[in-house]
Amino acid sequence: MSNRSSVFAVCLIGLIVSIPLYHSKSRSLRSIPFEEASVKPNPLTIDTSAYPTIESVLQRAESELKIMYGAKIVDSEKPLLVSLENNIWTVVGSSKDGGKGGVSEIKIDKITGKIVHLSHGK
Repeated sequence: MSNRSSVFAVCLIGLIVSIPLYHSKSRSLRSIPFEEASVKPNPLTIDTSAYPTIESVLQRAESELKIMYGAKIVDSEKPLLVSLENNIWTVVGSSKDGGKGGVSEIKIDKITGKIVHLSHGK
């Protein structure tokens, strides 16, 4: 018997022996009832900032802009454009008439929720 055929024979025997063992183990695993694990959130991955999402900051920004400039002006500048840079949300109005006149702009700190900047261009 050559070296290759002996290796093949050993592998074949190992495969034949392992198949019933695999099936018996899988049956025993299926019979174990599933118990729901208590899932605890990782405190390192929880976003505890004041405004973690675009939706939350948009709601706050729109509210503040309507208080300062009125609902008519803010509604005329929709859609409001949102960006995040260095944990500062920037919400800017859109100009409908090709850039004539200014738009409102508000910057809100993502972590603290403080208004960093509020203005309306001319």
